[in-house]
Amino acid sequence: MRIGLTIVALCVGMAVAACGSRAVRPAPPVRLSVEGPADQATTLAGAVAVRGTVSPAHATVLVAGRPATVDGGSFSAMVSLAPGMNIIDILAGASHTTGATTALRVYREMPVTVPDVTGLDPARAAAQLAHSGLRVKVVDSGGFFESLIPTSKQVCGTSPPPGRSLPPGSEVRVQVGKLC
Repeated sequence: MRIGLTIVALCVGMAVAACGSRAVRPAPPVRLSVEGPADQATTLAGAVAVRGTVSPAHATVLVAGRPATVDGGSFSAMVSLAPGMNIIDILAGASHTTGATTALRVYREMPVTVPDVTGLDPARAAAQLAHSGLRVKVVDSGGFFESLIPTSKQVCGTSPPPGRSLPPGSEVRVQVGKLC
């Protein structure tokens, strides 16, 4: 009998506690989607535009620790890049919801300036260009008669020319000959 009264008391207590209230459903979690740039992107630019969508549309978005512009569920932010690998954190949150996070990796390449190797020995010029991070293709501009000249070959010019900025790993054609 005592167990029966305890169960009845528990049921009445629960009914009184729930009287006038509804079960509260938790809000759905924030959804976050990044449209650009792609993860592991490579760029020569000093900054990238990070953009994507968030739901609910009124959510707050932080990109690299700074507030992003959010308009109708779309967000965007400009992020400055340091040379090398950059990790960009993106966080989104809204009241009474579980937030969302993601991260992007963007690699910023630093352009290489083509050095002036005109007049150098071809092997020395190729080594200098390779040390700068450029690929070398040697093009011999001399013909049969040039082979009869007793002087050594030298670099006559490069394509692209000295001073031009290129992405690392770009090819530079080195024209060599005895008579430049």
